[in-house]
Amino acid sequence: MAMPSNPKAACLRLATCSPSKARRQRRHDMRSGRLPDYVDASRSHLNRCLVLPRPFDQITDEIDRLRAAAGRKRKRKKNAAVLIAGIVGFGTQAQAQFGALADAQQDAAILALVKAVALRLDTPVESIDIHRDESAFHAHFSLRAYDEGGQPLSARMNAEFLSDLQTLTFEVLSKFCPAIERGHKKQDRLDSGARMSDVIHRSVHRLHIELPLEISQREAQKKDIIAACEIARDELTAVKANRRHEMEQAQAIQQAANEEKKQAEAVQRKAKGHVPRDGVARR
Repeated sequence: MAMPSNPKAACLRLATCSPSKARRQRRHDMRSGRLPDYVDASRSHLNRCLVLPRPFDQITDEIDRLRAAAGRKRKRKKNAAVLIAGIVGFGTQAQAQFGALADAQQDAAILALVKAVALRLDTPVESIDIHRDESAFHAHFSLRAYDEGGQPLSARMNAEFLSDLQTLTFEVLSKFCPAIERGHKKQDRLDSGARMSDVIHRSVHRLHIELPLEISQREAQKKDIIAACEIARDELTAVKANRRHEMEQAQAIQQAANEEKKQAEAVQRKAKGHVPRDGVARR
């Protein structure tokens, strides 16, 4: 059997953002503009902003200065990444455990984790937002897409580094919520027979689009399974009732046949007369 994802684990995912993607992500994080269908607006007041974002021109100007200081002579491309968008999510059991913490503890845990990631990447934290108005508790954050040496963070985000981040996520969050475990490694899950589509990390944007659909599909499947089980149960009950009725009928027929046989034997004996043991018929 393929190894599933660990429901007791937290996960952290990163994605590079061009200026246009960064602006879309910020609108989503700060709940500005039209809300997606999967957002429950009645719960948006429960969201919390832990780090307010800087204006984009400050970030891009800073990136350009860092690139120039690093000896980069070519001008930054218009679609080059300016932010790294991150999301912190939880397995079903980890979410219940982490959600039971006080808000202040949740905030401290998320803040500590994002700062630890930023320290590893040698870049500042640009924003942190906690969302509680979607189907699952999660946190969004963003980092400047270049380190202090003017190098793009995308060059460091290889498979080994991203795996180390999952370990870092476990190490930091488990200090605040001891029930949290490290997630199963991707290769271990693949080796156990899991499909690549179940293991591959999807982008933050894809997660927001696909997860609500997947949840609704799973709920629909769950309802279909329950309905099918109820139908099967009713059919089994009907079969048992029919079988019981058939057995009762068979028993009644057999009893009637036995009674009829007894009566026939009695009539036959009466017609022939009873022959005693001594062989002399008496009238």
